[in-house]
Amino acid sequence: MKLIYCGYFGTYGAYLAAYIHAGGVVDNIDILSYHEFCQKYAERFGNMIYIGMDKGLREIYALGCKE
Repeated sequence: MKLIYCGYFGTYGAYLAAYIHAGGVVDNIDILSYHEFCQKYAERFGNMIYIGMDKGLREIYALGCKE
């Protein structure tokens, strides 16, 4: 199964939600890496970005939408 987190303002929120679902801990996020990711993929509307797998072996993606 694939889980897709969709954000309507680029990939910022979708990526963060997907990261947390995949087992990431918000307190330990490397802020510089998160900022670089958002700068790199912010304008990639409509492209699914693979984040990882959760404990149930579901693939997790982030998807940025424009409208």
